[in-house]
Amino acid sequence: MFTRLNEVQKTQNEKSLRAIHSRTCEVVAKLKSCEAELILCLQEVDRFLVHRFLGYNNLHQYAMRALKLSEAQSYAYITVARKARELPLLQQAITAGELTVSKAVRITSVINGENQRKWIGLALELPKRDLEREVARVNPRAARPEQARFLDAHTLELSTPLSESGYRKLERVRELMSSSQREWVSLEHAIESLAEFYLQRKDPVRRAERAERRRRRTDSISGFGHDVTVATSIANFGATETTEASQTPVLGNAATNTHDQAPGFVTPSPSDEKLARARTSEVALSFLEKQAHQGSPEFSLHTSCRPSLRTTPQSRRRPLPAASQHHVHLRDQGSCQARLPDGAVCGSRVWLEVHHLTPRSEGGTDAVDNLLTLCRAHHQAWHQAGTTSSRPHA
Repeated sequence: MFTRLNEVQKTQNEKSLRAIHSRTCEVVAKLKSCEAELILCLQEVDRFLVHRFLGYNNLHQYAMRALKLSEAQSYAYITVARKARELPLLQQAITAGELTVSKAVRITSVINGENQRKWIGLALELPKRDLEREVARVNPRAARPEQARFLDAHTLELSTPLSESGYRKLERVRELMSSSQREWVSLEHAIESLAEFYLQRKDPVRRAERAERRRRRTDSISGFGHDVTVATSIANFGATETTEASQTPVLGNAATNTHDQAPGFVTPSPSDEKLARARTSEVALSFLEKQAHQGSPEFSLHTSCRPSLRTTPQSRRRPLPAASQHHVHLRDQGSCQARLPDGAVCGSRVWLEVHHLTPRSEGGTDAVDNLLTLCRAHHQAWHQAGTTSSRPHA
């Protein structure tokens, strides 16, 4: 490694140094050409859903796993490819090698069909920092995109634009938490508590864990299984029946033969409680069947024995039992289990659906072994394409 030019000139002449420069320029030209070709290729992949055909969830997953691009590269190329498909002038500037992808991605948040000439001209003339300043004047949020970076092994710094109304709501949450805990809490603690609050109520995995704990607790207390389940409306209807069944006057022998002890209510034994619950379920089900046969508008009888409003023809498919859903969520931990072409599990945690390995129309049941968590893309690929590349592992 040389540190002084006079040292270099002792070993290299002017011709060799200019040859190095020429090769570098050729590589840069090839790089721009390859970037333009990559943009065209990604547009074709996106248009014809090649990534879905190969078994990938979305275009970003395809770019990162199949093309081995980094997350930043995938975002830049895909964003520019989709914007250039809408704007012909932007497409021409990239194809001709006049505009690089690194500059094009910085104007995607502000460029449109009306101002594309202006922004392409600015991108060609201004250096990167000045271009970012111009974009920030028009769209301040574009200058501060969402990002998270590690401060230490267990702490991240989160940077994201937030509206004034959103910040006021967050401040109100912090005030309520501070009043409850009798000490001032930080925004970090407030955000983490809000996330925990939402997950406790909406995360299907946590809901399944709570359902499993309730089932075990009920089994340990009652001593019998949870096969007899009554929906909320049935339970409300059967509450009176249960009370009457459990409070039916049971007269002992002593009370029958003597007048010293007045007839009273005797606490039922566990077997009596089981019988009362079973009778409650039978009475409620017969009530629903009667309502269904009479064409009552309040009820429609489903296989799951859950009362609900009368459904439309499009929504008559039998719903999946809640117990089966909970078991699947616990087993798959709320992530898509489809196998990608490289053998890895998809792992997507958004837009999830429960798939029947053997369809109901072919005799498949709602047993847990016949169910699998798939994202919407892989679920559609399974039913529409049926390709082995998108088949999940059981």
